[in-house]
Amino acid sequence: GSASSVPYLREKVERVFERAGFDPASYAGRALLNVLESFPRDELFQIDEETLFRFALSIMQLYERPRVRALARPDEFHRFVSILVFIPKDRYDTHVRRRVGEFLAQIYRGRLSAAYPAYPEGPLARTHYIIGRDEGDTPAVAEDTLEAGIRAIVRTWADTLTDALTDVVGGARARALAARYGNAFNAAYRESFGAAAAIEDITSLERLSEARPRAVDLYRREGDPATRVNLKVFSRGASLPLSERVPLLENCGFRVINERTYRVVPAGGDESERVWLHDMALERAAGGPVDIAAIDRPIEAALLAYFRGITESDGYNRLLLEAGLGWRDIAMVRALGHYLQQLRTPYEQDYIAQTLARHGAVAAEIV
Repeated sequence: GSASSVPYLREKVERVFERAGFDPASYAGRALLNVLESFPRDELFQIDEETLFRFALSIMQLYERPRVRALARPDEFHRFVSILVFIPKDRYDTHVRRRVGEFLAQIYRGRLSAAYPAYPEGPLARTHYIIGRDEGDTPAVAEDTLEAGIRAIVRTWADTLTDALTDVVGGARARALAARYGNAFNAAYRESFGAAAAIEDITSLERLSEARPRAVDLYRREGDPATRVNLKVFSRGASLPLSERVPLLENCGFRVINERTYRVVPAGGDESERVWLHDMALERAAGGPVDIAAIDRPIEAALLAYFRGITESDGYNRLLLEAGLGWRDIAMVRALGHYLQQLRTPYEQDYIAQTLARHGAVAAEIV
């Protein structure tokens, strides 16, 4: 039933109403009455008038400007803390409710005794948390600190990306990219990569077009050993089959350790603009460290040349890694190899390519 059906509560509500000085028939008056009528019943019994007045006005402001809000009332005997938490409904689920409860228990050095969710009219969900306390005085925590902690929990990956784009790119361009890519990456990608990596990937994605449907990025993940590198291949409109990717990289002298594929669906694009992002961890087939600074550009250029159909994929491409040669130099070495075969040399192309790759420095000298 409503608070007005219990004399003690009715008087309390009336006193708060008088104190606010609103006309009961006005918009503000009706809004305040709505806040007090829908206030958690147990809390309405226990809360003092001064705090109720402050909380009610604070909740009223949320009608005008919905946002994260935390209203905490510590018990004067340090037995518990009662906290009303308001979170936008589109950010709220059981996972968020649990994490906010854990955060409150930790910050008040207590335990989560109860969480009562409610979904009043409007864009905000309300949860009434009770944090039980065992010993010592209840920590005094500022409202700002509580709300900042809760905001961090309910922040979406897209929020973080938007902020990062604003910092790095700025202006209208940042807003356009945030609108296009904020929800473009699937859950698996969001778990694997942060905003900084996403901005790098957006740079690659923006280079894609119908005429140039592929882009590549060779990089090293933080904490990876010197023997390992990663390669991202972006493929617009259709995925690049594993049966094509793996031999291509093996011919470049790599061994593919593992790979994951992510879908990227930019906002406002049609089917043809969907992108498959293949992310592969690579090691040198011959073993040993990979000098990423030296091979980064030659390998990216060679792969793009292959995708454009202007170079071949064969054993000669190991010279990218083993001799630091560019794809055009390798094309010349390949032509020499074929020329030797026409001169009836007894060696197969693969044997010549392997020998040159084993003696990379010599191959570089020949070029």
